[in-house]
Amino acid sequence: MKGIGRVFFWPPKGERLEKVAFQPLENHRQNVETLLRHWAMEGEFALHEATQGKLLEAVRHHDWGKQYTFRILPPQGSRGWSYSFSGHRFRLPEGLDDPYARAIERGHHDYSTPEVVRAVYRLVEQGQGDLEPDTVRRRFASDLYTYQMCDQIEAELSGWIWAGEARETPFLSFEVHPPETHVQGPPFPYGTGPLVFRLDPFPFTDPLTLTFCFQVHALEEGWKEKGLAERVRHLESLALKGGEEVRVEVRLLPWSEEGRGEAPPASSDCHTFYERVCGFSPNALQKEVWEHLHSENDALLLMAPTGSGKTEAAALPLLAQNRRVVLVLPAKALLEDHLARFERILKTLSSISHRTYRLIVDTGDRIEYMLFSKGEVRTSLKRHLYRGDLVLTTLDKLLYRYFGYDPERKSYAYPLRLGQPSTAFVFDEAHTYEGTAFTNFSRLLEALHVRGHPLVVMTATMPQSYKESLPKGFTPLNFTDEERLKREMGRGPYMGQRKLLFKAEGNPPEDFKAHKASRREALLSELREVWSGKERVILSLDRVKDAALVYRALKQDRPSDLSPLSEPSQEALLGSNLFLYHGRLDPGWRRLVYKRVKELDEQEKPYVLVSTSAIEVGVDLNATHLITEFCTPEALVQRAGRVNRRGTVANAEVRVVGSWIPNYLNPLREEREALEKYISLLREMEALGPEEARRLLEVYPRPVLQDPRAEVAFRLLSRYVYEYRLEYEPLHQLGFIATRSWEPTLTVVVREDEADPWEVEVPVGRLSYSSKQPHLAPSPEEARNWRLEVYRAHRDTDKSIQGGWEPLTTWGDLYRGRYRLVLKGELAQTYRRDEGLVQLPRIFRRERWSSDPPLKVRLRTWLYEDEGTEGVFYYTEESLGRGKGKRQGKPIILHYLADTALKEA
Repeated sequence: MKGIGRVFFWPPKGERLEKVAFQPLENHRQNVETLLRHWAMEGEFALHEATQGKLLEAVRHHDWGKQYTFRILPPQGSRGWSYSFSGHRFRLPEGLDDPYARAIERGHHDYSTPEVVRAVYRLVEQGQGDLEPDTVRRRFASDLYTYQMCDQIEAELSGWIWAGEARETPFLSFEVHPPETHVQGPPFPYGTGPLVFRLDPFPFTDPLTLTFCFQVHALEEGWKEKGLAERVRHLESLALKGGEEVRVEVRLLPWSEEGRGEAPPASSDCHTFYERVCGFSPNALQKEVWEHLHSENDALLLMAPTGSGKTEAAALPLLAQNRRVVLVLPAKALLEDHLARFERILKTLSSISHRTYRLIVDTGDRIEYMLFSKGEVRTSLKRHLYRGDLVLTTLDKLLYRYFGYDPERKSYAYPLRLGQPSTAFVFDEAHTYEGTAFTNFSRLLEALHVRGHPLVVMTATMPQSYKESLPKGFTPLNFTDEERLKREMGRGPYMGQRKLLFKAEGNPPEDFKAHKASRREALLSELREVWSGKERVILSLDRVKDAALVYRALKQDRPSDLSPLSEPSQEALLGSNLFLYHGRLDPGWRRLVYKRVKELDEQEKPYVLVSTSAIEVGVDLNATHLITEFCTPEALVQRAGRVNRRGTVANAEVRVVGSWIPNYLNPLREEREALEKYISLLREMEALGPEEARRLLEVYPRPVLQDPRAEVAFRLLSRYVYEYRLEYEPLHQLGFIATRSWEPTLTVVVREDEADPWEVEVPVGRLSYSSKQPHLAPSPEEARNWRLEVYRAHRDTDKSIQGGWEPLTTWGDLYRGRYRLVLKGELAQTYRRDEGLVQLPRIFRRERWSSDPPLKVRLRTWLYEDEGTEGVFYYTEESLGRGKGKRQGKPIILHYLADTALKEA
């Protein structure tokens, strides 16, 4: 097989070039074939007798098309010289006749969800090949993955041999450990061998030897004087000439041979593991969960109050078994606590075992890939593809990954890794899901449970109806009893003690705006009553607008020892103890605020945190006081969970102001008797401990509400991704999953800055007004301060995604594209980073589709392109005017499905 398999440049960056080396295509192919022939992994990635011969047939023609598509690419920007074989996978030789082998060779560079599904569909539904359909469905994705692993291991080794480093590729599931010492500078820093490399895990039966061949050319001084195009041609011509041949022999050994490093902690000894990895002894709950997860593989329902160590209890036994752990959070606010504790845990684990551990954060607006090696930590900017020991994510993002979504190649790595039996799932605060979210949660649990994944569902206040809706087979473990907590959990002496003060209102308000103003003042009055400069107070409100107004009032009044921000900067945060926290802060600022509050909380220093419901679920704060608007029983119990969380506060208080909830927040509005009982209980209660919380939650038995459309969508997408049913591809191509609502979000950009962006995801409905709200319509002058954009993408010849943001000029389906609103000029300057997006611009006029029930929502805007502008949007026909001499505009309509009516299960 003639041609080039791989090209190496030195130095690797910039236009300056001293040496170039070419690996012959035949040498690359032979190495990949050797790895495949010795492959001996067990389980899902074991070679199968029905397909093993077909993989070997494919590898005999491996990368055949490279000899026709090779080209050198000159440096661009900070990137050095590179090369391309773009399109080579579509060139297959005539001799490769078997359909299965052809599909493996053609698909081995892509591994995207659509490519994998189409390949299996062609093999099965079109009757290509001689394999049973079930064999193709079971084997193709894992066979293709195994084939690519051999290719990637070979590529990783060649990178280490040439430059002493290799690209960190998240698709590769193996850790390559090179020789420990260099014998010379690069290239070939380890010399020419024989070299010993180790693999973790080791996928072969016995150690094996590979030979790498390089044709090396030293570039003459005069080469640098040539023009760029001439230098490209010269490098391409060198590929056809024989240079200095360097052959390197590589011996591949298991990672653990010869006792390299210290063995990982014993996975069977709970006490030893906690002491070595966490630095503390496990409590009773953690011991019991450890025993359960080490002795059984069924699902566990873990019920315990906030702050009882549930997270470590669920994750550590699974990490000790070397499983991939996917920790699913209901809200992004929980992330910082979990991230900080697991950074410490994985850092210690890597130091003890000398192995690399990977932690992934994947929440949509935040993607991080952290590597822990021998106690050191580094963050990679590359994609993660869920190549991690621990994945911190939300249900929303997990659903996207479960269905194989990623805009680039290798997207089927998500279903593959999530589907591996060794992957365990931990769902935190599971009681918080409702409606559409609960439908997705329950369907996902059912699918994972059927496949036998280890599952832990954690909750503090899950209603009985929710427990009964879980798939059969969950083992309950209950640690909510107050006496048990005191006796077995080692909690503080004031565990569960919170004084309750209820300040009721009179009749429901006639003037909503005046009522809200009065309630804000009542909350401020309560704060003044409790604040002496030593307390840790959470002040909770329903609306972002009210929270921001209270925050502004406190900044202006400045009670004694309360230090507001002088400016919205990280440095100013260090001197402040007054904070605002809600979901429309940009993610970077929200993390900084929570980190600072957490520091003060752990040091038992005073603060006032003004917040919405964004802070109420699972956040690890130990406040002394909660002052909250009247809210639902469940929300009140959750908010109270941030007070005296560790049982160390002697005089903790919860103060509830009001006795009326707006209809849009009130599930009790149809249950007048339940609401009256709830208010009556609050009047008679003097404390809010575990027993009182239980009584409050019993007031309103939460029904299980299912979303029929979400259930259908989940099942159809599952059939597409996991059963290779191509007829459901149009649904997958939408790229949209109704995770919590059928209402899409729009990215609002206040500041376009790659280093420090200011962006917030906002439901599109919050950016609109109805015909009954003409007072909310913006003026043409206001509309000049924003720009509506859509992301246009296309695939190049090798199926890579390219694209960018463009002004929106056409109608569109909000499910079929990505849209954003860029704020400009004076409007952008009106927003303060510490307050976030309080008053949202109303850029659309909202209209219901003319059907009963309304199936779609239309968002109307008008485009008026003026000379010297990027396109100005006006949002009322009146602002456009009509007739000669008046402004003329082009109507633009975006639409989406109306939110479904939920049904009781």
